[in-house]
Amino acid sequence: MTSSDLTQRVLRSVFFKLSQQRAASYIKNRARIIHLLGHLGTKLQHVPADQLKTGFLDNVKTLSRMVKAWHSGDYRMTPWTTLLKIVAVLIYFVSPFDFLPDLLPVVGLTDDIALVMWAVHSFSQEVEKFRTWEKEQTVMPANG
Repeated sequence: MTSSDLTQRVLRSVFFKLSQQRAASYIKNRARIIHLLGHLGTKLQHVPADQLKTGFLDNVKTLSRMVKAWHSGDYRMTPWTTLLKIVAVLIYFVSPFDFLPDLLPVVGLTDDIALVMWAVHSFSQEVEKFRTWEKEQTVMPANG
C-alpha cells in the first residue's frame, strides 16, 4: 500500500470522520484546545527518532502553533474550514485508537504521519503564510 493509498483510506475511515466531528467543539472550547495541545506534546515525546527525519516533528509543531495562535486571537488568517481539518488531524494523531492503532509496533504511527503530511501538503499555502507571519513576529521590536 502506498502512502497516498493509506492517506485516502484514513481520510475515509470512521476514525477520521469522528475526529472531524469533534474538531468544531474543540475549537470553540479553550480548555479542550489546551488539553489537545498538551496531549500532543506528550505524544510527540514518544515518536521514534527515525520518524523525525521526515520533518514530521517540525510539521506537527507548526500545525500546533497555528491552532494555538488562532485560538489566542494572535493569528486569524487561517480559514475556518482549514482550521477544522487541522484540528481534526491533531485529534486523530493523539488518539491511540485509529486506522492503525498506535500500539502496533513499527506501523502504529504510519497512518498518523501520513495524515499530518497530507495536511501540511494540502494546506501548504496556509502553513507557509503562518510560518512567514511567525518569522515577522520574531523580528519586530516588542514595543512597536
